[in-house]
Amino acid sequence: RVYVNYCTAGLVDYSGNNLGYCSYGEFYTADDLDVEAPVVVSSNISDGITELAINTPFKFNFDEPLGVDCLANATISLSDGVNSYEVDASLTNSRKTLLLEPSENLAASTDYNLVVEGLCDYVGLTADALNVNFSTSDSVVADTQGPTMSLLSPVQNSADINLDSSIVISFDEKIDPTTLSGVYVSFNTTSTSSSYRISGSWDYDSALDQATFVADDVLRANSTIYVYPHYLYDLAGNKSTTSYGY
Repeated sequence: RVYVNYCTAGLVDYSGNNLGYCSYGEFYTADDLDVEAPVVVSSNISDGITELAINTPFKFNFDEPLGVDCLANATISLSDGVNSYEVDASLTNSRKTLLLEPSENLAASTDYNLVVEGLCDYVGLTADALNVNFSTSDSVVADTQGPTMSLLSPVQNSADINLDSSIVISFDEKIDPTTLSGVYVSFNTTSTSSSYRISGSWDYDSALDQATFVADDVLRANSTIYVYPHYLYDLAGNKSTTSYGY
């Protein structure tokens, strides 16, 4: 159902000035009651992750929008066991993504603990607390370069590839796995210059810094297959600009 609220003539501020422009707002209700608390469905970091750049932000994607009021009152703690760090918190992606950015670069070669408590949805159902341990790399320099992608299998410019082949790519640093959907696999046929995206899924191995693409169907015959990291980012938020084709 759609609900609409209107502003009417006669609205004034404390000084008696008329509201210069009247419009309306609307919102849509769901088809059932919300009885489930929000749940994290993906994140750019995982508990126990190592070798993070000192300027890494933290991103948590939820299955439903979060409430702004709860975020304002949430408890967010980032500590190395001795010192505590201030964290700027915001909601993006229609309030489904919690973005946490330390107000200063972290120390190199240091263990940290991040805890977030008190998040909830619009109804007020409270999410489970987030508790993540991680460590930074030994580099004291902030990461400002995007990841470089290399083809492992099939090799670059190879021919006569089996149509049921999976595609394996590697990176020179840890990537944000939530952005792998921004790596497009597409094909051009010999009869047209148009490019068509191939549907499929990615699986990321953070230990090897490798990702494997498996197409929903077999690859297109007699075609050139391209891999484009259009919207692929590393953990520090830097975008990749490399692209490859077979």
